[in-house]
Amino acid sequence: MLRKVDYVTIADRAMEIVGSYSGDYETRLSLCRTALEVMQTEEVDPIQIPGYRAGRLTLLQELGFAPGQAAMSAIRAAIQADPNVTDDTETFLLQQLDGEGLDLTNSDVVTLLMAWGDVNLGGLTPGIVQSVLGLSYQTAYRFPGLKVGHIYNALEWRLEGKI
Repeated sequence: MLRKVDYVTIADRAMEIVGSYSGDYETRLSLCRTALEVMQTEEVDPIQIPGYRAGRLTLLQELGFAPGQAAMSAIRAAIQADPNVTDDTETFLLQQLDGEGLDLTNSDVVTLLMAWGDVNLGGLTPGIVQSVLGLSYQTAYRFPGLKVGHIYNALEWRLEGKI
């Protein structure tokens, strides 16, 4: 749902899509529907979900059983194979993986995963790393909650010179 409706931006983008806005009510409404079809699916850069954690169940559910199991096994093997990971850090990371999940918003965890993937440590590949890290992001739409009425009002007000 649009929290604050930015009618100027809506009118600008709708005009880019439809070109011109004129005709009777049905014609103008049809142009608004055309603009809506494009605008309601426009995405901006994905946003990271604060504090997102990927544990065993998340990996299995979100990636699917086989890919999730492969990712979990590879991450576990990489944690255990890295000679630079102290025993305390290894225990901590394994407990996270088995419990509440790896904090994919933690830069140290992300750095480790990417470094392990770059050298295929424990069978962890860059593809697996990207799949796991991608779980912590969600699609962000440019015009969330946009309705045909928002576009209609924006274009009508543009015609009237109000915006």
